[in-house]
Amino acid sequence: MDVSIIIVNYNTFEVTCNCLASVFENTSGVSFEVIVVDNASSEINPEKFISRFPLIRLIKSKENLGFSGGNNLGIKHSRGSVLLLLNSDTILINNAVKLAFEQLNSDKKIGCLTCSVLNLDKTPQGVLGRFPSIRQNLISICRIEKFVKRYHQDTYKLGDKFDYKTPQEGDWIWGTFFMFSRAVLNQFPNKKLHDDFFMYGEDLQWCMYIKQNLGLKVVFTPEPKIFHLHGASDTRKYIEKYKQWAFPNFVKTLRVLKSDTYAFFYVLTFVLQRLLVRGNSEVELSYYTQQLRYFFK
Repeated sequence: MDVSIIIVNYNTFEVTCNCLASVFENTSGVSFEVIVVDNASSEINPEKFISRFPLIRLIKSKENLGFSGGNNLGIKHSRGSVLLLLNSDTILINNAVKLAFEQLNSDKKIGCLTCSVLNLDKTPQGVLGRFPSIRQNLISICRIEKFVKRYHQDTYKLGDKFDYKTPQEGDWIWGTFFMFSRAVLNQFPNKKLHDDFFMYGEDLQWCMYIKQNLGLKVVFTPEPKIFHLHGASDTRKYIEKYKQWAFPNFVKTLRVLKSDTYAFFYVLTFVLQRLLVRGNSEVELSYYTQQLRYFFK
């Protein structure tokens, strides 16, 4: 078995079915299995997935394990030499699984890989980024960026500054389309992905471990293409999700993989950057400033 495609579902039956249909319609030239992990959905009986897609393997969790926990459950039942974590709110445009699989196998130094992730209007989403860092915050505060040529900014900052037309190595990728080998997984503690977080920030944590602890590359490749509905699997507003889950989890990751001191000064410079450069509202600044209190407990 070449690739195990793992899709976590939680109350998004039709969205997940659209994703599954695109996988079976567009994937060829590579042996694969599809594992759907239902995270204790209340919307429908998950057995309905089997009636529509009899070739899938359905894993029913008795509780909502979150994104990382659900994926680890799917991985436990997988057989592929390569694993693909695929968001339920994605649609494959081309033979993305095979193209990504070939790229991953072309370089043994690639730890994990993502593809062209597009909005419905075909504009790219900023799926490749740099690690949160004090250095980045200070560069922004001091306005050093304006002295750097545009193309250097693109490859230095990545995120939504990069054009996503050429292959590029970065620091971390979104978990939307997250491909890696079982050999890499076997180098993680207990041979499973970190599942400290219920959702958001786990992809950053995985990539930090892959890049800093395993010394492997985190890569974007443009040829495989998918649509991402970007929020169909979680209808809360982005800023609410960022504040509740993502930002605190980023800080926790820095504390574990860097140090408490580094994480503290990251948050401090982050607040200054938001105050001096971004001009965030008092409510937003108050929230970010409150994150500093956790370092004094």
